[in-house]
Amino acid sequence: MRQVLDTVLGMWDSMILRIGNPAKSRHVEPIDLGRALLKTMDSKRKISISKVYVPNEYTILLHPNPAAAVRSLEQTLLEELKGVLLEKAEKESLSFIGPVHIVLDTDDQLTPSEIHVEAAFREQDGGYWDGSGERPSLEGGTRIFRLLERDSQSGHLIVTHHDGTYAEYPLSKSLTKIGRGPQCTVQLTDPKASRLHATVRRHQQGYVIKDNNSTNGTFVNGTAITETVLAPEDVIQIGNSIIEFHPHA
Repeated sequence: MRQVLDTVLGMWDSMILRIGNPAKSRHVEPIDLGRALLKTMDSKRKISISKVYVPNEYTILLHPNPAAAVRSLEQTLLEELKGVLLEKAEKESLSFIGPVHIVLDTDDQLTPSEIHVEAAFREQDGGYWDGSGERPSLEGGTRIFRLLERDSQSGHLIVTHHDGTYAEYPLSKSLTKIGRGPQCTVQLTDPKASRLHATVRRHQQGYVIKDNNSTNGTFVNGTAITETVLAPEDVIQIGNSIIEFHPHA
């Protein structure tokens, strides 16, 4: 793994000197990112009848200072890290459920020497498996993880993504998370969306949407909201993404 990362290590070292004195504190290096990814990959393994599956989507969270230092070589570094995961998967006969994707994000709650990695299983059709319910299914060879069956009494969201693509998500759980983070059920790629932008909760009144102190706000029918009960056919806007609410499947 060290050999794979040597091509970018020198550039990273020259940048961390600008944000602090290495003699006073240890800063994150590419080798640390690789180790954190591999550790997360190992800890999230899921075993089916004949295969071992590992997450294919990763979000690396860093303090803003080291994250800013690496932005100029971000794509090169992420491609190298992707190669590390693919190499390990090949050597150990591990399987992904879709293309491997790694993104870099910031969390100002971390120290400059800390790394946090979030991982998720994402199918090619955009659906997520959160580790509950069905284990990996090998039927058909296309879908590896089954999404939860839609409850006929539950509502659903129809999302028009900022790039014009569509997706539908059942509100089959008591709490549905919306945002860019891999922990979200409704996964947005919109750069104006926060990692955890908003939540929709089942309530006796129906479905309640709550903004999660997002940067750019959550709008329902054109009005900024903090928390509100959704009515049939309400239109939610997050960044340039449009989400239609339907109370029944």
